[in-house]
Amino acid sequence: MAENIYATNSLKKPSGLSLVSAYITKAQPFYRNPFTHSGIIAPEDDFIGFLHTTKGKGIITYQGKTVIVHTNEIIFMRFSDVQGLYTDNNEWDFYCIWFFLSGDTPQFFQPFPLDELDSERKIILEIIRLMNGGGENYLLQANGLALYLLGQIQSRLNVPMTSSPYHAMIYDAILYINQNIDQVITVSELARMNHVSEKHFRYLFCQETSDTPKHYIIATKLNKAAHMLTLDMLSIAEISDALSFPSPSYFISAFKKQFGQTPAAYRKSHGFSSVF
Repeated sequence: MAENIYATNSLKKPSGLSLVSAYITKAQPFYRNPFTHSGIIAPEDDFIGFLHTTKGKGIITYQGKTVIVHTNEIIFMRFSDVQGLYTDNNEWDFYCIWFFLSGDTPQFFQPFPLDELDSERKIILEIIRLMNGGGENYLLQANGLALYLLGQIQSRLNVPMTSSPYHAMIYDAILYINQNIDQVITVSELARMNHVSEKHFRYLFCQETSDTPKHYIIATKLNKAAHMLTLDMLSIAEISDALSFPSPSYFISAFKKQFGQTPAAYRKSHGFSSVF
């Protein structure tokens, strides 16, 4: 007889990490760090990383574009795409780790909200110590710590990982929906923007998110409406109109279906009296 504490890999896919560099930076105002890539990096030689801002804000330039990363935001990057890291008249504290990875990551160059993990600084300091220690065993330990930290970060982000060539297209569509949620957004419009048929777009969206685009649009509008109900005293009709619902009655019916109570009841339960 034997007593086992047992587990197997149900995902049946490997995940390995090999470190390139790790650093903790306190950048002063008007910090400039242009990246110079010697020639074109071959795909097999390229690597990725993440940058986690703990204080201030910084500017990352990539592929001729610019993104700002604020306090308690993390961003994943492909090294060959990065053109530089900069600050304006502010300080910028951040953690940054570069690595090769056999596994999925969130969308590149999209800031995600993430508070500093309790042990994050301690782990990165230990990674740096081990990498400076020299020797294969030290690096093996550093790789293991970095993979553990990456797993902790990804589990807290609760965002889909990059897993298909259509990932960027679908999550660009999601970003568009969230940024234009006060407008009328149709599935045919999203499909046309991405140069695919409406039927194919619906299929790809469902494959990437396990949701239909129509349901995602409505659910996002309703979540925004719930937020608005707790912030101000706009009437139910005004909120319906501000978020481009077809009619107040449709808004009330859809809201009750998603939240189990009418907008007025939701507002009252969150400390406000209903306004009509």
